[in-house]
Amino acid sequence: MALETGRVVDVVKQTDEAPHGGEGWLARETTMPQELGTLWAECGVTSEYGELKSVLMRTPGPEIEAVTDPRPALWYDLLDPIRAREQHGALVDFYRSHGVTVNLGQPVPLDKPNAYFCRDHFCMTPTGAVIARMASASRAGEERYAAAVLASL
Repeated sequence: MALETGRVVDVVKQTDEAPHGGEGWLARETTMPQELGTLWAECGVTSEYGELKSVLMRTPGPEIEAVTDPRPALWYDLLDPIRAREQHGALVDFYRSHGVTVNLGQPVPLDKPNAYFCRDHFCMTPTGAVIARMASASRAGEERYAAAVLASL
């Protein structure tokens, strides 16, 4: 800290080490949009209503069968697992029949019955995904599973 005309000012000293901008450090020559499709997967969304090209979905698994009380799961009522999987499968088939790439998420623990709501876990920007932080205690941690799939893509 240094004193400058009566007020305290943080003083940051630039070091000579490469990780801190010193000798050997090189700035990136490309921008994030330029790296999409090379270093990073080609991704990004510029509108909420444009043509859907790729989607992340997760088939409702055994975690929806483990729910005996809909309230802690934040549901209005219990789900019919067979019907939920049939409807999910029909939506996957519909997307694929229209040329949409369907990326399927991984299984989740039994205490994450809402993890199939993939849209809740992240939003897309023109240069990639922003991972959400689920607000409710019952959904805490779900976003990790979406982040893992997105990272693998």
